[in-house]
Amino acid sequence: MPLNRDCLLLAHLMALTVVLAGCSPPAVPQSTPEDTSVKLVKQEEDVPSQDSRKETGPADNTDQPASKVRTPSNSVAPGPAFFRIAHERLELNPQRLAAAGIHLLESPRLILLTDRNPDSVRELLDIANLFYDYLQRECGPLRPSQSGEEFQAIGCLMVDPERFETVGLVPDPVVDMLHGQQFGYRFWLRDQKDDYYRRHLLLHEFAHVYMTCDTGLDNIPAGWFMEGAAEVFATHDTTRRSPAFGLLPRQFAGFEGWGRISAIRRNRVDRVAEKLTRQSIPSLHQVQFPEGPLARSEDRYAWWWALSWMLANHAEYVDQWKTLCHLRGADNFHQQTDKLIDQFGDRLAVDWLLFAESLSEHFDSSRSIPLHREVDSASPEQFVLLAGRGWQDTGCSMQAGETITIECSGECVVEQATAPWVSQPNGITLEYNQGRPLGEVVAVFVNGEEGWISRRIAIGNHHTLTATQPAQLWLQINDDAGMRSSNSGSYSIAIRHQLPPKNNPE
Repeated sequence: MPLNRDCLLLAHLMALTVVLAGCSPPAVPQSTPEDTSVKLVKQEEDVPSQDSRKETGPADNTDQPASKVRTPSNSVAPGPAFFRIAHERLELNPQRLAAAGIHLLESPRLILLTDRNPDSVRELLDIANLFYDYLQRECGPLRPSQSGEEFQAIGCLMVDPERFETVGLVPDPVVDMLHGQQFGYRFWLRDQKDDYYRRHLLLHEFAHVYMTCDTGLDNIPAGWFMEGAAEVFATHDTTRRSPAFGLLPRQFAGFEGWGRISAIRRNRVDRVAEKLTRQSIPSLHQVQFPEGPLARSEDRYAWWWALSWMLANHAEYVDQWKTLCHLRGADNFHQQTDKLIDQFGDRLAVDWLLFAESLSEHFDSSRSIPLHREVDSASPEQFVLLAGRGWQDTGCSMQAGETITIECSGECVVEQATAPWVSQPNGITLEYNQGRPLGEVVAVFVNGEEGWISRRIAIGNHHTLTATQPAQLWLQINDDAGMRSSNSGSYSIAIRHQLPPKNNPE
């Protein structure tokens, strides 16, 4: 069944511009008076990019000539459609920067201005260069510059924003930002106590620069996608031989400060319910176009990331995700998302709810993505519940007031080890997941059209359920979403619809 098309089309027309990681709306950089350290200069000719790193700091030679760095103009209107938005040059006075305690580091893809110890952030230059190559693969190459110059972002990493304000590097609108903000080829970051999250925010804002410089901020895709994609791309691991981007954290250690999955856990109830109780997970539409408290909550970034990660890693939607990433401009984006809704409709809404209900740090997309069953509801109904898969569609659709009895039998193996753990539908008490025995049969009710999912309900060997509103019945064997590769076997499930009681004659 299709989602509410009228609501989606209206929301598409109200696409967000840029609402970056925990910050206020994008600022328009203003040129500063002549006696400050920053001066915007019109781009009269091509300025070759620097191939070597440069640093300007308090100990630098004060006789060194000013460094000229490109930055966007106040107007972001693009030129011809085959060019990305124009650079402007930003003249930086090294003497005034040094006096303010600001260092200037430069690599081919990033100019970094910071009041941190430069040795503590020098790695960011190399990571940004590699991240640019990754974004080219994920989003496609950028349009050429009309002047022929290479792409180079300009970032301010600020321990003390007042230092940057005094030399004209921080426009007034970005002073109150919470974490980071981007405009054109420039971005600003507040320093973070965690090394991982500092890198993550820089990559997040760098991704925004890359994804908006073709068309400018007046013509970009919807906010949920811009933020979700930047979050997906920026989630990284630098402990490998070469940094990896766009990954799912496997544990908390090494990703300190990020906390997107923890935020989702705070917004759902993982404990199994004794009766049908609605889960506190926002619908697909609410995630894409948040209103009320969700629109003002920092947790919206967690939901945007989760939806984007699901689209990027779900076998059925990954091609559509890749298409979205390669599109430029709001109109093309909304046309493509309309096609996505037309093609998948309620199925996508159901997949989102089931994915968000199960998401964990080591979610296994090959085994824990919802498994649909294309059958008509029948009574009695036989169903094979696989131990090695996540939520599975029983094919049973229920109306409000309808009652079913679920009977489960058989054995399966959970947590395959030296001595396999053999479980029956009631589960085994050697280990628990979400407060219930490992291997126990559990259920949820889902309504994709209305955008809700129930909390888990323990089924075990036998259980009778009554639906309080129209919904589909989904089952799984209780286990963590990242541990199913060690399971094998299945249970046999019989679902019987109970006939309503007959009216007694008067």
